Amino acid sequence: SAARRSEPPGEKIGPVYSCWRRSRQELEEMSEAAKRLGRVLDGHEEVPDGGEGGGDAAMAQSEAAPPGFCVECKEKVARTRCVQCADDYCRVCFQMQHRKGSRAKHTTTKVSASISRGGAAQSSSEMMDVDEDAPLASFAPEAGSAPGNWFVERAKYIPVRLTMAERKELRLCEAVLSVSDYTSKIDTVGKSKAKRTQAQLQEICAVLTALITASDYNDGRDVVESRQYKDHESRIQDILEIGRRHKIMNPEKMRGEYGKLIYMLQDSVTPEVQHILDMRIVKPITTVHSYLAARGAAAVLEDSLITTATREIIADGVKSRQQLNRESREKHRAIEHLGDKYASRRITDEEVKLCLYSMGDNHSFLTANRDPVDKMIVYLTRLFDPDQIEP
Repeated sequence: SAARRSEPPGEKIGPVYSCWRRSRQELEEMSEAAKRLGRVLDGHEEVPDGGEGGGDAAMAQSEAAPPGFCVECKEKVARTRCVQCADDYCRVCFQMQHRKGSRAKHTTTKVSASISRGGAAQSSSEMMDVDEDAPLASFAPEAGSAPGNWFVERAKYIPVRLTMAERKELRLCEAVLSVSDYTSKIDTVGKSKAKRTQAQLQEICAVLTALITASDYNDGRDVVESRQYKDHESRIQDILEIGRRHKIMNPEKMRGEYGKLIYMLQDSVTPEVQHILDMRIVKPITTVHSYLAARGAAAVLEDSLITTATREIIADGVKSRQQLNRESREKHRAIEHLGDKYASRRITDEEVKLCLYSMGDNHSFLTANRDPVDKMIVYLTRLFDPDQIEP
């Protein structure tokens, strides 16, 4: 039709790859950044060297040891003070740092108990000051009552369950990370800061190229020739975010791949890599709150039925089969009601249900992993005397 012919040619390609809206200056800047990235990856241009370990040294200086703790490990209470170094150490760290050389001749003094235990004792007493007769805090508001902001705050930290389309992207992410040797090639001894940055860029771009090529062969071929990774920034962010979200919901999965992913994402946001890569591959995790708020349905988190719709049906041996079946039917009806009530043009009823199921998954995970720990703490504080040794 005539209306279809009048559309700009770049519109059908998609929002990520459409370039007809960009100005000539933006295209020239992108082209220059891509050319520089290509020269760095091919080894024809060196990365400016900011000094050996400059970023790591600044980070180490910013992380000071808490008062009363070892200056080296920052975890154990300081027991020994080195007069020459003017630092406090635990016994193990002092022996490791002063076992040979001129440091072996350093003199020491004992750290006073009031100084060494000041910070640790105060925090420990606050942590162990538990009212044994106080009941455990309720997991969620009672069913039918106004939840207030309880679910609103919890939803900010609950990831959204993966859809079937996202699980396809998850398999792609896992496959690419499983064959990557990022940590083996980057974490090697003897590299200068410039060489390390160049290696980081090479490995990061290799992973990004694999993700794009596996998604679309033609796009991957164009990226290899043009080095225009920024055109695929949104797609790359989505794939890597799906991998992180899956790991949060399933801590036992991606044991090897997740470490590579996190190290790569951390290196990608350093100023040296960011300046040359000219794009961000990190995006915030999609949570239930952000998902609903972006679609104008955040009010579902304050509905009185959300407690019933997201609670876990626990067969604890006390409830009868009829009671368990009744709670299951109530939960199903609450989910259907909330899905129909808050469905709109911006969000479907299935998307509302997806968020409710995601919150239910989180409740089930906490019930299986947190509640046993809470019970054990109660047993230890109520049934055992810390000042008396029992056979």
